[in-house]
Amino acid sequence: MADGDGPRSDGPKVVERIGTCAEIIERLKDKILANPDAPLPEGEWKVRDAVSHLAARANPIPLLHKRISEMNSDSEPMSTDEANHLQVEDRKGASIEELIQECEEGFAAAQADMPNISEEDLSQKVKFGDGEMYAVDIMYYGGPRHFMDHLNDIEKALEDK
Repeated sequence: MADGDGPRSDGPKVVERIGTCAEIIERLKDKILANPDAPLPEGEWKVRDAVSHLAARANPIPLLHKRISEMNSDSEPMSTDEANHLQVEDRKGASIEELIQECEEGFAAAQADMPNISEEDLSQKVKFGDGEMYAVDIMYYGGPRHFMDHLNDIEKALEDK
């Protein structure tokens, strides 16, 4: 996805979109709390599973640092399905209230920390699949852009609730 034109995103855009995600979680909070076992429109996940996944990834800054540190590594990253499964499993004992709080805290931490990340780190190319991608784009597409897909699924699952 990386190309000669430079990154497709930037730090302020990531912060802005994370803010939007935080607003949506807040707006849906009562329905999420009342219906954590509602099935999502597609797949096997329930609302709780999607919130667990969001909680695990709410702050995309650690993902940035992980991708940068992996640049000189020959190790294979964990598959997306494996990572998602672990994120949900690791939070099985948490209440839905705790998961929502983890989302809120992660979103807030990302918004607070993003201005402290150097342009050098943001514009660095990092491993992505079989190629490379700009670090800031990994944060955007693997962060708030990805979150919106799950938030849309949660919203659809809770439409008539």
